[in-house]
Amino acid sequence: MKAVSCFICSILLCLPAVLPAQSIGFEKITIENGLSQGMIYDLCQTRDGFLWVATKDGLNRYEGYNFKVFSANPFQPFSVADNTQTALFEDSRGWLWVGTESKGLDLFDRRTGRFYHFPLDFGVSGFAVSSEIKQIGESPDGSIWAIKRNAGLLKITIPDDWKNRLPATPNLEKKTHVERFFIPQNLTAQQPTAEYLRKFFFKSADQLLVASSSNLYQLDAKTGATERMTSFLGGLSAVFSHDGRSCWGIFPDGIR
Repeated sequence: MKAVSCFICSILLCLPAVLPAQSIGFEKITIENGLSQGMIYDLCQTRDGFLWVATKDGLNRYEGYNFKVFSANPFQPFSVADNTQTALFEDSRGWLWVGTESKGLDLFDRRTGRFYHFPLDFGVSGFAVSSEIKQIGESPDGSIWAIKRNAGLLKITIPDDWKNRLPATPNLEKKTHVERFFIPQNLTAQQPTAEYLRKFFFKSADQLLVASSSNLYQLDAKTGATERMTSFLGGLSAVFSHDGRSCWGIFPDGIR
């Protein structure tokens, strides 16, 4: 896992207007200000204005002046499932999705303050198995997608009646449908080790671009069929797409 920052979180102050001659102000926020841990994996500002910080020891909600820290509590079934969070995403419903290091996905409902759980273990979780959530996203049809290391690309179909009220049970995975998609592994002399998924982008509700550590694929979610579009051999460190149709990759020799 790659942390966003090891010791500090620098936040750009939101100004109503910035003239060219004015300097941009930053505020340094550290553990001295109440941040629970200096190793940060992801940030997400939700529509209510709060800044959420996923750390190695606690989920932090920055309220402008103070932090509220959410920690796992085995005696509270609706507490956050894991103390280490690796990915954050707010969907179109206003739900905050929290990817964890070893406990799958959590859904935070701000109306109730409860965390609902999707363990997503599939029998592959364990002390010796890396199983963190790498990315979370939402397709145009409202389904939630996630990359989980050693478990592939996952699609969670959200029932329509959840819009009004979530079920009164902590584990919601049992009340929905989870699909898994895998990228075929074709090991060669040029690619001797198994590739792992890094990012996905939506072309439509059923068509995705999926970037692995070595290749770019197109995935048909209806059939599960994959097509390799191009190879990334050469040390891909990051990938970005603004429209789901083309991608930019960062390599040791530049951007392609």
